[in-house]
Amino acid sequence: MILTVLLSRFEEDDDDGLGTLLISERYRRTLLTPAFRLIPVVPLLLLLPLTLFAESSAVEYVHPLPGARMVRSETNIIVVWAGVESISWGDLEGMFQVTGSVSGRHGGTAAVSDDGRTILFQPLRQFDAGEEVDVFLSGPGGRRYSFRFHVSAGTVDPFPLHGQSCCMPDVESPPSPESAGSRGPSQIANARMRTGLVSPPSAISVPSDFPFVDVMILDSPAEGQIFLNNWGGTPYLLILEDDGTPLFYRRMAAYARDFKVQPTGLLTYHVAGEINAFFAMDATYTVIDSFRCGNGYVTDEHELLMLSNGHVLIIGKDYQAVDMSTIVPNGRPDAIVVGNIVQELDTDHRVVFEWRSWDHIQITDCNHVSLLASTIDYVHMNSIEVDKDGNLLFSSRHLSEVTKINRQTGEILWRLGGKQNQFTFINDDVGISYQHDARSHGGGRYTIFDNGNYHTSVDDSLDDNRAVELGVTQADPFSRAVEYLLDTLTMSATLVWEYRHDPIRFSQWMGNAQRLPNGNTLICWADGSLPKITEVRPDGTKAYEVDFVDYAHCYRAFRFPWTGKAAVPYLLAESRRDTVTLLMNRFGDSSVVQYRIYGDLSPHPSSLMDSASSSMHRLVGLQDGGFYYFRVTAVDGAGNESGFSNEVSTQVRSIQPGENMLLNGDFSLGTQSWTLGQTEGALATFYTTDQGECKMDISLGGPQTWSVQMAQGACALERNKEYIFAFDAYASRTRTMETKVESVLEPRMNYSKTGTMLLSADKEHFTYRFVMEDPTDLDARVVFNCGKSDYEVYVDNVSLKEALPDDVAGEEPDLPKSYALHGAFPNPFNPATTLRLSLPEQSSVRIVLYNMLGQIVREVAGAPGEPGTHDVELNAGGLASGIYICRMHATPRSGQPDFSAALKLLILK
Repeated sequence: MILTVLLSRFEEDDDDGLGTLLISERYRRTLLTPAFRLIPVVPLLLLLPLTLFAESSAVEYVHPLPGARMVRSETNIIVVWAGVESISWGDLEGMFQVTGSVSGRHGGTAAVSDDGRTILFQPLRQFDAGEEVDVFLSGPGGRRYSFRFHVSAGTVDPFPLHGQSCCMPDVESPPSPESAGSRGPSQIANARMRTGLVSPPSAISVPSDFPFVDVMILDSPAEGQIFLNNWGGTPYLLILEDDGTPLFYRRMAAYARDFKVQPTGLLTYHVAGEINAFFAMDATYTVIDSFRCGNGYVTDEHELLMLSNGHVLIIGKDYQAVDMSTIVPNGRPDAIVVGNIVQELDTDHRVVFEWRSWDHIQITDCNHVSLLASTIDYVHMNSIEVDKDGNLLFSSRHLSEVTKINRQTGEILWRLGGKQNQFTFINDDVGISYQHDARSHGGGRYTIFDNGNYHTSVDDSLDDNRAVELGVTQADPFSRAVEYLLDTLTMSATLVWEYRHDPIRFSQWMGNAQRLPNGNTLICWADGSLPKITEVRPDGTKAYEVDFVDYAHCYRAFRFPWTGKAAVPYLLAESRRDTVTLLMNRFGDSSVVQYRIYGDLSPHPSSLMDSASSSMHRLVGLQDGGFYYFRVTAVDGAGNESGFSNEVSTQVRSIQPGENMLLNGDFSLGTQSWTLGQTEGALATFYTTDQGECKMDISLGGPQTWSVQMAQGACALERNKEYIFAFDAYASRTRTMETKVESVLEPRMNYSKTGTMLLSADKEHFTYRFVMEDPTDLDARVVFNCGKSDYEVYVDNVSLKEALPDDVAGEEPDLPKSYALHGAFPNPFNPATTLRLSLPEQSSVRIVLYNMLGQIVREVAGAPGEPGTHDVELNAGGLASGIYICRMHATPRSGQPDFSAALKLLILK
């Protein structure tokens, strides 16, 4: 009431030439938004001069929102003048007067977007943290407008990528070996070749790590091809026929997601990891564009939507430091809160529209997210949609809410589900919970993939940790696809269709429900434990069902009619012992009769090495140890030759079982073939000592175990074969080290199932046997993670070998010489994971799981205490998603000092 009265004093004429000062109802609401509730009201009013707002009817849209707080210092300024259909004013920069309270006057560049009316001002330098910025606008026809926004004092960059170049995911960038040998093209051309009789040129050959699918039901499904990706094993993009036959595939540099056909006809997908961008391909499978958020935000991986005018909608993440103690009792004063941003980028990738959750959604609106945590992801958007009336629709998992906003102003039009739900659910007693993929179908009809994480809570407001403390038993949750009919006059949401599988299926994360043109619904259950796709008819009967042969997740899956023809062949190479196998596919081209192979010991080969009448070709007789580069072309029946494929590289190494796959494992050649990584502020060097050992001299260990990492790759591990991983190691003082054989690609699959071990000042020999249980990986690597401590580490005699047949599998292994908590497999997990630990002697062992507040939420009963290496199951059923700390404490019977180790676990529901 006091705030309204004070604001009403601004509704009077002024005499400074800026026009009538009016506070519109929209801006009244802005001042009452959650971002403003982070600060006391009275100090805010003292910061607002009488000239803060001009006549609101002068503009149709302006960004940042007048009065907005927590604005990133990199922001641009956007204005669309009301009633102005095109801008022809020459002095666009003169339209903007931008002044920071600390940084002073800001010059910048101004431009009109491709719609002819959206004006973009990009300051030449960033604003200062914590300052207020006044913007005075002079527009066509004497229009005037002014507003103020507040720059954030605490933005956080959780994934620093500064100085890194954009890496296209479909281009393989081979390493540059220190010594690749020198053999001329004529010698290469004379090497002995042998063609593999596998498939004709027009057939598609697949690599050994290909994610095969199992078609379980095929009963007259809808027309179109299947689009999906795998999260498990080597990541691929896939387009498949209904029977699983691949039409197209591409191996990715990191996990990909959301592979689909856009309304524009282009293919788009997101690549994770350091790349963290969306990419677009045309019908020739050529990457033609990439997309990232503007204005300093981290690109969110969930969705990119291409519009008919060439613009795209994209989601951003904004990490802000927030004093949560001012919002909830016992909140952390140093919390990191993650907001979400919706941006529209024009054809030049400039931000022309921005909607920020800080301006419209309270932090306390989140569901089942601890507001006492150090990091709070309070919105977690996972889909964007343009509704049939042109306004925007998005789904927010951690709000359990689908939200519709005005496309021009950003105002919220309605909220379905969650704490701020405005609708009455009819024919549905559970509503939506932690949902994904909200889509509009016109006539007020909307489909949603309802993950249903908290449908079965006895008390929906009861936190899962608290439920465990109270002994409340939860029934099994369930996932479903739903369709609602929304009436915005009566504010009712009527459930008109749903599909629940019998028996119940529960996908705690990801997933989508795609309504197909024939009325069927394609459901992606996402989780690795469930089929990836079930296509159901309106009556609930199944027309199609498919899953990966090997356990893998899939973010979303789709069915689209598709016809593509590759511009050039796609090439992969596999090196096994003395053989290199090339897989060459010009997808969609049945006219290929031959592939020409160009190879050399240096990049960009142009020397014709051989030709192939098959899409799979084996090369033998190459130089042992040589690092080869290959490109291929496709030739049709008329003799027309295509352009070069992508370039691949591989090293020929004739390694037999029992021989060391690692180069220079004894460090007799210094540190050759090994790399030392230093990240997150770590500082270290490595070199060979006079004793022939590798010493990692660590000045700053950094915050993570991998902050200091010694590694070597190019290790070929074949599924179901047994391997022996061994090395010597010690440290200058007692400390831990993490070592494993893992995948190069995210999420770094731990093949050896080894992890954290204790090093002392006494040299020890460590030997680990493991069976490769994951799909074949021809480029695995060995890593020694030595961060988090400044004590030096010494390593020697490192080997990774395929076990010989005469190795006695049943032979009792040597007892471990030190205590270790190796890791958890899998991690992330739900609801159970397996811990591996080593005990050198009889001990009393306690294994406890803590939440981030330091409270005990689980304890493993009957932890083993006898000497040896043990696998122990930890069941976290009933616990909420989030980060937990598992601690192992061992007390030796001999009276030796106790051992304690901890590892971070992530529960994903």
